[in-house]
Amino acid sequence: MVKNPPSQFSENQYQVDSPSTEIESLMQAPSSDTEIDLEFLYTRDIEFRQETIYFLVVDRFYEGDPDNSKGSNSDLYDPTGEDWGKYWGGDLQGVIDKLDYLKNMGVTAVWLTPLFEQVEDLLISNAAMHGYWTKDFKRINPRYIAQGENPSLNETQETKNTTFDRLIAELHKRNMELVLDIVCNHSTPDTNGSKGELYDDGVKIADFNNDVNHWYHHYGEVQDWEDEWQVQNCELAGLATFNENNAEYRQYIKSAINNG
Repeated sequence: MVKNPPSQFSENQYQVDSPSTEIESLMQAPSSDTEIDLEFLYTRDIEFRQETIYFLVVDRFYEGDPDNSKGSNSDLYDPTGEDWGKYWGGDLQGVIDKLDYLKNMGVTAVWLTPLFEQVEDLLISNAAMHGYWTKDFKRINPRYIAQGENPSLNETQETKNTTFDRLIAELHKRNMELVLDIVCNHSTPDTNGSKGELYDDGVKIADFNNDVNHWYHHYGEVQDWEDEWQVQNCELAGLATFNENNAEYRQYIKSAINNG
């Protein structure tokens, strides 16, 4: 167990004999050579410190299109909304339907859980309804878009006619921003013997269990949370952890972010 260090508080540490003299000295003190120049934060086109950001779990927010809820594996869907480990049916159309509601609350930016295609299987009794078990960073989760709609981010770049594109357009109509959640640390856990199978717009490019191109770390799970090396390199909750030193992986994840 980590022990907190003893308090350094003393009754004298906040005493000031001459407040005016103290303030004057602080104002005249030269700036540190290592002081960070934060001017760029005030000159950017997007200044998120002035936004009111609403974070929502897409699957749990609102079901706007009931036709997509079962997905390719209906065992992962609970229409009663009682099984916390399964999908409940929320989707991007549901977010669109509630934009006026969010706008009227004063929300200026919407932060969504990851939208990418997830592993369609259960880990014990849990599905990837949270969006953090991505198997293809180049495709949208079909459960979040219209049934039969092309989930490929590559193939829909020019047409811009997907539910995702309509969401962006509707946000901009209301002068609202979109924050995309992209987890670059890991892909998928072991579900029925399949772990870390990664796809590039439907084409398999990596596999934790047959990692010939070294896309993943293979150090096991974190055993000692006080060991900084383990925390940085080992697995969390059995998730296949990417090897960030792999140039092919870095190129893949950068291109995925650009597509998004």
